[in-house]
Order: sequence, then C-alpha cells, then structure tokens
Amino acid sequence: MLTAPSGEYLGGIVRNEAESSGVLSQIQSVLLTHVLPKLKEKGWLGVGGVDVLIDAEDNFFFIDFNCRMTATMAQTFQSNEGSFGSKSLLCFSGAFRGDWTEFVDRFATVARFGDPAQVLNLVSCSPQKGAVWLNGGVLFDQPEALGSNIEQLQVLGLRSPLFDLEPIHK
Repeated sequence: MLTAPSGEYLGGIVRNEAESSGVLSQIQSVLLTHVLPKLKEKGWLGVGGVDVLIDAEDNFFFIDFNCRMTATMAQTFQSNEGSFGSKSLLCFSGAFRGDWTEFVDRFATVARFGDPAQVLNLVSCSPQKGAVWLNGGVLFDQPEALGSNIEQLQVLGLRSPLFDLEPIHK
C-alpha cells in the first residue's frame, strides 16, 4: 500500500507473480459465496476493498473492509486470473475533469480490456460535478515503462496524487 505522509491511501502495487498455493482463489471464493451475498442482503451496493493478511501457512484473515473506491483486491484477482498477461499494475484513485462522453472519447483506446495497447485498467468510474472520479490501475510490463505510461495518462487529462510522487514517476 502506498500512502501520503498524512496517511491518506494513494494506491498499491499488484505484481504479476505466480501464486502457486491457491490462497487468492480461496479468498475470492469466500468473498463471492459468503461475504458479498451477506453485504448485499444488508443493502450494500458499490465498489469496495478488503484488507487481508496471509500468514506463512497461507491462512488468511479479513481485517478491514473499505466500502469506498480503493479496490486493489479486485485488480489482484484479475491479475491472478491472468487478465493482464505478464503485466503488473500500479493501483490508484484519480479524476478526470470533464464529462462522461469526453472521458470515454479520450480513454477508450488506452483502457480497452485485453488490447495490447492497454495501459489503464478501470475498476470503477463515478461521473459527478464536472469530473469522472475513478479507481484504476496503470499497467506496465517493466518497471521502466511505468513512468511513460503515467505520462501518457496525464497527457490525456488523468490526475492522481500518486502520479506526482517522484519515485513512482521515474
């Protein structure tokens, strides 16, 4: 998890590494078959994330549910299922100043799921008050490519406090 000096969540890294124990599949199964149906019964609907601790024996513990736009876990599951090939992600929350139509026009080519040119994975979007607020991930295959992919998204008008961190951008 990447945080600001104030403790504010800025994003996280999802590395494309083989996960041989199957613990991510177990976590996903518990979430889909037990946790999410109970939340839905209580009237919850929307994007959220969950912090999970995994010990050395692959026991897992749900420690914190975040019913807001963080959703690094969603991208972790997508990566584990091979959705991004060999690419890793820098997860972030950000915004685009403009309306929904302009957002779609600008980002359709770089966010098309499965396209070799995809550099943006969208988890959630919320258009409101002259902006599109989103949770997403910057895809990169080599650490050196991360900075240029962030710059490409910034040129298109995407903003995130995470993009301004010097070590991330290089």
